[in-house]
Amino acid sequence: MQPLFLKCILILSLIASCPYLAQSDELFICKNISLEEPIITQKVDNIKSKTSNSFRPGDRITAIYYFQPTGDEDFVKFRWMRCLGGRRFEEKSHMHHMRNISTETNYVAFSWLIFDSSFFDQILGSKFAGDWVVEVYINNEKLKEGEFIIKPD
Repeated sequence: MQPLFLKCILILSLIASCPYLAQSDELFICKNISLEEPIITQKVDNIKSKTSNSFRPGDRITAIYYFQPTGDEDFVKFRWMRCLGGRRFEEKSHMHHMRNISTETNYVAFSWLIFDSSFFDQILGSKFAGDWVVEVYINNEKLKEGEFIIKPD
């Protein structure tokens, strides 16, 4: 019985030493929503209803990371990456500075962008069309990623 007890202690100490393993977190990508801080967690379900993985040039693409903070976070970093030929190229990066942090409630961090289409994009096809990924980092640790596509205009 002692070996089982020691294994349980070891597992619990590993979970406690890596705070992001113990929490549940979500990343979702939404179309054409506008957010202002602070975002109360009760609105998250309503925001989730606008989740999409397919966009067109001119759409407002918003990545929302919903998580339980530990209190050690200063910011959440979002990296917007274009996927070409099996490689990823960072197109945009955004730091969401955390405000009013409470370790007792979930936190909503977000980043958004719009890829405007030009007249030539409408004729020749959008230069932004293709596969994309948004990555989420806290304290330089990648926690989540979400894939989406921008369709030709």
